[in-house]
Parts: sequence; structure tokens; C-alpha cells
Amino acid sequence: MASGNAIVKNVLSGDTLLLVGKSVNGPPPEITITLSNIQTPKLARGPQQTDEPFAWGAREFLRKFIIGKQVSFKVSSTVSSINRSFGDVYLNGENVNKAIIAAGWGTVKDQKDSDADHEELVNLYNQAKSAKLGIHTDVAAKKREAIRQINWSVDVVEYATSLLNQANRSKSSSTAPSVRVIFEHVRDGASFRCFIPSIPGYASVSLAGIVCPRVNVPKSDSDTPSAPEPFALQARHFSELRLLNREVDISVHGAAAGSGKAGSEGSLLVTVAHPKGNITLELVKAGLGKIADWTLALLPRETVISLRAAENEAKSQRRGVWYSFTPPPPLSDSRVFEGRVIEVISGDTIIVAERNPEGGFIETRVSFSSIKVPRLASSRTSTSEPFAVECKEFVRSRLIGKQVLVAVEYIRDKKIYASVYYGKATRQPGGSSRPGNLISEQLIAEGLAQTVKHRADEPRAEAYDTMLVDEAEAQKKKKGLHNPTTTNENTSRPINDLTTDGKKAKSFFNIIQKDKTYRAMVEYVFSGSRFKLTIPSENATILFALSQVRCPNLSKAQPAANLEEGEVPPTEDLLSVWAETAKKFSRLNLLQRLVDIEFTDIDRNGVMLGKLFVTNEKTPSRSGRATSYAIDLVTEGLASVDKYATNRGGQEIEVLVAAQKKAQESTAGLWSVPGALDQPENEKAEEETDKQSSDSGVVRVKLTEIYTGSTFAVHVNGIASTDGMFAGRGSDILSQIESLLASNADDLASSPSLVGNVKRGNIVAALYDNPSGEEGSVWLRARVEELAGTNAKIIFIDYGHRAEVPISTLRTLSQDLTSFQNQAIDCSLAFLRAPALGTEHGVPAARALNTLAWDKECMMKVLSSSDANAVPTKSRSQKSASNSSQTVRYAVVLFALPTNGEELDIDNALNVNEKLVRNGFVRISATSARRLRGGRRRGQPHIYETDHSTGSVAADALAVLETAQSQAHSEHLRIWAYGDPGDSDDELEEKRAAA
Repeated sequence: MASGNAIVKNVLSGDTLLLVGKSVNGPPPEITITLSNIQTPKLARGPQQTDEPFAWGAREFLRKFIIGKQVSFKVSSTVSSINRSFGDVYLNGENVNKAIIAAGWGTVKDQKDSDADHEELVNLYNQAKSAKLGIHTDVAAKKREAIRQINWSVDVVEYATSLLNQANRSKSSSTAPSVRVIFEHVRDGASFRCFIPSIPGYASVSLAGIVCPRVNVPKSDSDTPSAPEPFALQARHFSELRLLNREVDISVHGAAAGSGKAGSEGSLLVTVAHPKGNITLELVKAGLGKIADWTLALLPRETVISLRAAENEAKSQRRGVWYSFTPPPPLSDSRVFEGRVIEVISGDTIIVAERNPEGGFIETRVSFSSIKVPRLASSRTSTSEPFAVECKEFVRSRLIGKQVLVAVEYIRDKKIYASVYYGKATRQPGGSSRPGNLISEQLIAEGLAQTVKHRADEPRAEAYDTMLVDEAEAQKKKKGLHNPTTTNENTSRPINDLTTDGKKAKSFFNIIQKDKTYRAMVEYVFSGSRFKLTIPSENATILFALSQVRCPNLSKAQPAANLEEGEVPPTEDLLSVWAETAKKFSRLNLLQRLVDIEFTDIDRNGVMLGKLFVTNEKTPSRSGRATSYAIDLVTEGLASVDKYATNRGGQEIEVLVAAQKKAQESTAGLWSVPGALDQPENEKAEEETDKQSSDSGVVRVKLTEIYTGSTFAVHVNGIASTDGMFAGRGSDILSQIESLLASNADDLASSPSLVGNVKRGNIVAALYDNPSGEEGSVWLRARVEELAGTNAKIIFIDYGHRAEVPISTLRTLSQDLTSFQNQAIDCSLAFLRAPALGTEHGVPAARALNTLAWDKECMMKVLSSSDANAVPTKSRSQKSASNSSQTVRYAVVLFALPTNGEELDIDNALNVNEKLVRNGFVRISATSARRLRGGRRRGQPHIYETDHSTGSVAADALAVLETAQSQAHSEHLRIWAYGDPGDSDDELEEKRAAA
């Protein structure tokens, strides 16, 4: 390329240029030309050198004069030893060599054979010298400024921090600070070295929000560069043509610190205000750059949206680095659906009820894509992390009960991750629309959540880019989690839980104002008309039931199964379906809502009765237009008006009765069941029976485990009471425990094991393998009974099953799960001893108990307990089983209730104790009989009470058993086949007790 036309790509000094020609089937040709016959002062090339006087001025004159322009050139000579060409350059016909001399920025080289051009250069030099132009000045100040004092390695982090702090203090704090720089070197498409005249100094600069392919890629085993990455040279050429040697303004958004290696001083993160547009955006459009999430957050929201749109376009067109891009296959479960938020599990997880085309609702658990929130107290931690409660409340106040649009984006570990929108559609920058407010963005903007740092190939939220911007803004404003003064202490007041203590509940009821309306939060729905509420103003959690209406009894819900074709299910089975429907209705309309309540009474179990009103959460109290929730239940046919409330009358009762009459006429809900009209009264009568039975130590139960022919575990049927012998145990409590364990299943699975951190007596979470295989393994509460090497022997305290499991499978339980009573009650048949399972008659005895009582509704009369404080006397109170590692065993008389339609009463029930003794499966323990009669030795525990509340009953029970045993003995049935089995076991027990 001896002569021709070219573009000035770079001005290396006051007399040296880099020219670039047109590209023809490859990289464009380049040539470096030093202007012939002239010489300018030399620039310093590093910290070991110093500029010659006026070297920078000469370079700047030539740069401003010629950079980026098309010139013609003619090479006059080439010195191969130094790889340098000498010649003349012309701009629009003007000789650039002569222009430099005329402006006073160079000197003329001596020439032996002077020609006309050389003489003209000498004349121009003399004229400039006479005019004192450029290097010929005699102004002292200009001479002093002629040599730059250069900072060759600017501390970019300190410099950026100073600029940003300065901008924050000024009125222009909403925009990034601007600095004028000259681009001296282009490393790759997005990485440069710039001279900052205001310092003066050199600094590395990178485009924020993107990365380009690297030209010099270090090898993994050394710092030696390898071949450039694909499209690296094209990206560098793109930026060189537009930026190299240009003096432009850059907006500084931050800085990236260096790696600590020599020559790695970090880089300013900037956007370039080029006169013809945004270089960052143009690189991405051309497919020469990719978005970098870690710096994208520094950019304004509008820029981020534009960059992502440009990258998506480049991908679709397979431009540049996207030449081999293949769109990911659509997610198999990818879908968009609408539903209603019925529960907020945590700050990033909700349950959405989607309408089922076949009727009812389908509940779907949804987690928010690409964010992480502080954890609430769970199996991993006993206390909530800072802002965890506020985060959950933020989501609850905006989403609960609202219609939302769920866009599923990815599924990981069987969890659905989606973007959740609510409210009216919003318009985005650029004219695009969004289906509503994105809850994830709002959490990020408030500093209540953080973005997940995804790998490049990971799926993410559609609005991930704008979420990064919102997070950077929240960090800047030190909101929420980003406030360094936030402590790890949970400052929320502990709630006074009155749900398990009937006495406290009654004391609370006595001091509240009966004519006052209280604002409360529905924490849990036990049934259609029974709830767990938290009253913020009183800092208390209570059990609450509607006083004016009654829903079908959920605790007796036993859906009919295995019916013959054409057979009609029993009325109570049909009503159980509506009991479940009523619960779902209340869960859908009340769970986690703020409601207004008014108190009217409290029952013997500490359940407060009253009225409940659903109102606008933003109003401070119930307005006059709010209606009682009881009316909604009755109108839907899910509840009936209470007979006692009807007798009291009143305007509200008249409305309820009218609504019930209308529901009956249309056979809505429970009124479609024959005989439903009488059901509430039957339930009322049963409650009275239960109350009397509870007072006399009789409780309705169902067996959950059989150990031997005389020992077993039971569940209490019905809603748990808050006082008495079995306070805190019932079908509703068991359901609540199962629900909490199910919601914490994922946390339990991923939490650390208890290897090395478990002791005997610890209450833990353990996996239970369901033998039926219907649900697979589930997490249950368990107590560690014994450690055996790497295994632990445990008992599932809510079901009575025992197992030996690896300690590595055990997990820590959260405090809310350890606070519940053990739901499995350990029992033995009073006065009786069964053969051990390993003996001849052991298994037949256990099978006999199974035949008589398993899977049947039973009632049991408690006579005594291994803990004297648990005996049902009026002078003693119950000791909490959950606070003791020792199992309390109750000695009972067990009655199997009839299944042939007879009245459910003890008088019609089968005495299991008597039946087992009469058939020779078990025998009376002589020790127990002796203790009842006052023959216990000194130091023996007082097993059976002898006061008139239980002693006379125990004596009567023993007399019945003795008669039965006498008959079995005389007939030589089973254990009596070879005579008297003897009392050696009893005698051994007495010796141990005496010792």
C-alpha cells in the first residue's frame, strides 16, 4: 500500500498516523506512516518516561485536525529495520506535514539536497517561529504546562466513588456523573484505556451492562494469550472506528476492582455518550456483545429494557456471537393461568386457587422467579431472619384474596417458579404493556428481597434485568436488607398464645370489651365456622367460633368407601363432604385476611364465640355496610342457624333464618342431604354427651398403633379442648401439624442433618415410609428414644409407630412444630397383662385386640396414669407431654362402639378389656389388683386412684374382669390351656419397685 486513500484510525504522536483501508474478503489493511521531513516532540509511553515539552500539544493538534477523516497518502521511503514508512498525507488536498509546521508544532529536518517542498517547509517554520506559535511560544505559563504530570494508573474505585458521592450531593443525583476522556487504546469491543485530561491520568474503562469477545484470551496454564474468541476482532474494529482517539463524554456508573495481579488496576464501568448513539446498544444489536448481569444493574431502567430487546433481536437473527444460537425448548409445564391467592406461605411463596373446569378449585403452590427473601422461622432456624416477617406481610397485604396472573418460567426440584402479576395492566418504556404490577419487582425495590445470581445458561424471570436495576437502586438508598445498621435481632413482640390454655383464654375473655369491635387476622381455618385468630391490638392468638351458625362436623368426616352399586351412603358421610366444602369456602374467603370480630361468649374449652365481619383492610374499623360472614355460609348452604341463637332472636337472626329458608328451598349445600335439618341438634346433643364424658374421664378415640395385646396408642377424635386431661390433642390439631409439616417439607429436605447433634429425648423431624405407597415418604415428628451407632431408634409421637433410622435422615424441627402436644396417646388396658409378642400367645393376643378395636370408633375410660398428675381428678392438672421426654401411659377401659346403627353410647359398646380376658388372650396383673386394694409396698408408684371419682369405677371394672378371668380359667382357654401361667412377672416387677 505505497499510496492511496484511507481513514485515519489513530494518531500515535504529533507526526505519526495509523491509517486503515477498505476491507476486501478479510481484515482491512493498515499502515503506520511517519510524516516525512518534519519532527515533533516525543510523547512518554510509560511511567519511566516523561513527555518532551509540547509533545502532548502537538499530538492533540494533529488528532483534532485529522482523526476519523479520509485522507490520501504517498509513501516516499521505508526503513525495514524499524518497520516504519515515511511519506506525505493530504486532507482535502492540503499537505498535513506543512499544516503541522505552519501551526508551530514541529521542526523541519535538515536535507542535503533541498527541493521546493523542503524550502516551503522551512519558510513555514520561520513564520511560525516569528509568530511564536506552538513550541515557539515565549509565554512562561505555557512552557510550564507543556509537560504533563501523568498519573499512569488511576485508582478507579476511589475515583468512581468520589464522582458518585459528588453527584449524590448535587442536584443531578438522579443521573450518573459525566467525565470527558480520550480513548487511547481499544483492547476489545467493550474494554478500553482512556486518558482523563482533568486528572491528568490513564484509566481502564469498560462498557457497563455488556461483555464482548476477548482478543487476548489467557491460557488456563499461563498468562500467554491464545487465539482471539470468535468475533472478537470484529467487535474491536467496530469500537475502534467509532471511539479510538475520540474525545467524548462518558457516564460513570461504578468501578470494578482489579484482580491484584500486576497490570490489573480495575476498570471504570461506564456508558459512552457518542454523538451518533449508544455504543453499548449498537454492539449488542450487531451481535458483537452479550449482556452481563453483574454490571447491568448499574444502568437506567430504560437502557436495560432496550439492551435486552436488542439482544433478543440479535439472537433471533443469529447475528455475530449468536451464529449458533438455538432457542431453548419450551418448558413442558410452561403455562400462564389466572387464579386467586388464598395463602401466603412466605415472602416468595404463595398458594393460588385456579378454577377447575369440572368444578371447584385446584390449589397450586407458586414461588417467585429469580428472587430470594429472608427466611421465616422454620426447621432450620428457631427465629426469623431480619425483614422476613415484613416481607411476608408486604406480599400478604397486596395479594391475599386478589386475582393474579401467573406466568410459569421454570421448574426446579419440583417447585414451580413464576412471575406473578396483579392489578391493572401497566405500560412499559418503549410502548410495550405488562399485565399488571409484578410483585417480585416491588419486593426488590423495597429492599425486602434480593435477586438470585443465575448462571448464563439458567432460566430466569422475564423481568430479571429490571429487577437488577431496582436492586441497585435499593442498595443505593439503603432500603431494608441493604441498610448496614440492620441487626440480626428479631424485634417483634412474642404473641401471647391462648389456644392451648383454657384458663388464660377465659381470663382474657373476662377483661376484653364485649361491645367493642376488634381487628384480627385469620391464621388458620379449622372448619367452616371455627378459626385461629391473632388480635394485633391485644398481641394475642385465640380460638374463635361463629356463635350464630353451625357447620357440619368436620372431625367426623369419614367419606363412604367400598359401597355396593346403588347403595346410599349414610347421612353423616354425605354431610362430611359439605363439612370439607365449608372449610374450603372459609379458607378461600378468610385465610390470612384482616377481619372484624365481636365477642359474645366463651365455651368450656376456651373457644371464644362471636360474630365475624369481612371488611376492607384499609378501613380502620367495620363500616355499617359490612355483613356478617355467617350470612355468607348460610346463603351457600354450608351452615345452619344455631337453635339457641334462634331462640334469642334479633334482626341479624331474622336475616339468617330467611337465608336458611331460601337455601333449604333450593336444596343448596348440606340441605341436599336427607335429614340434614336435624343434624345440628344431634351434634348439639353429642356435644353435651362429650362434655359429660370428658368430665367423667371418658373420651372418644381411635387406635393408631398396637404394641401388644394390652398396649396401644390412640388419637383423640374431635376438636381439641384447651384444658382437661387431653388438652391440645384432637383431629384439628393433628390436621394442623400435618399441614405445617407438608408446607415445610422442602426446607426439611434441604436442611442439614443432625449427625453429631442429636441426643436421647430430642424432638426431631423424621421420614416415614408409607407402607401403602400412596404418598411415599412424608416428614413426621419423632422423639429419639435411643442412639445406636449411626442409627437412632425413634417413635413417631403423633402416630405411635417405632422405627430405627439413620441419624443422617433426621432434621431439626421449628419451634412452632415442637410446641404441639404429642397426638399419639400411649395406653394400656387397665389391670391387664398380655403375653410378650415373642411367646406362644403374644401374637394371637395382639391380633385379637386388632379385630376388636382397630379401625373402629372407640371410647375409653381413663382410670390411671403412669404420671400421677395426669389422673383425671379435680385436684390435679395435666402435665404437658410435649415438655417431657418420658411417655405418659394411661390405664384405660376400652369400649368399641357399635357399627350396626345403634346409638353410640358406652352402654351399647363392647368392653374390649372384658372380651380379651374372657377369651383367654390376656390376664389380670396381680400387682395392679393388689395396688388398687391398698396392698402396694413402700416406694411403689401410686398407679390407681382410690378416691370416689375413679376408685369406685376402677374397683367395679376389676370385679368384671375377675369374673371373666374365672370363666376363661375354668374353660382352659388359650393362656389357661395348661393351667395357671403364674405371676412371676408381677413378682419381679414388685421386687424392682421395692429396690
